[in-house]
Amino acid sequence: MAKTKRRKAKGKIGQRQGRVTGGGEAAELSVCLIARDEAGFLDHCLASVAGLADEIIVVDTGSTDDTRAVARRHGARVLAFPWTGDFSAARNHGLNAAHGRWILSLDCDEVIATADHEAIRSAMANADVAGYRVTTRNYTDQADRSEWVAADGKYAEQKNYTGWFPTTKVRLWRRRRAYRFRGAVHELVEASIIASGGRLAEIVVPVHHYGLVEK
Repeated sequence: MAKTKRRKAKGKIGQRQGRVTGGGEAAELSVCLIARDEAGFLDHCLASVAGLADEIIVVDTGSTDDTRAVARRHGARVLAFPWTGDFSAARNHGLNAAHGRWILSLDCDEVIATADHEAIRSAMANADVAGYRVTTRNYTDQADRSEWVAADGKYAEQKNYTGWFPTTKVRLWRRRRAYRFRGAVHELVEASIIASGGRLAEIVVPVHHYGLVEK
């Protein structure tokens, strides 16, 4: 019975992603991640973009746990990429394989609230913007941390954490060959977008990040 349900679920994902892999109409959104031994986080992350992502690409840099199996359960395309110490190289490997008109870049220990899916779709409809800066809510109970913000209960994704501190970078952008990550560590895509003349804007949709508090 369990196998039958999995086959049905996989079929539904395949129908959605068939627009990408079947050579037909391009997908709207490709969610791209890099991963290594992230099975504990990845399930929650990929579940959070169900119904939003037309395509999920997970670049695996050498996992020995169930990371690849978890990714495939969510219909992700898993690409093997030997780790070289260069985060941009790994992320760009995923971008090279993406078919979506837009890219959403996440880490395995992050989620997007389902309530914000429509705001992301609306942002992608703006023809004047090449990419969006997104604020990450890095959850922590350390209230004495610089820029710490008390959680207001708006998002269930805050769980039981008392607050968070922000970091901001481009997470959502149009797929263009010239738009690639730069920097072996602390990799960013915004420099390549700006260098290509792309316009950046802000989007009031947070990424919820748990890696600092859940090990």
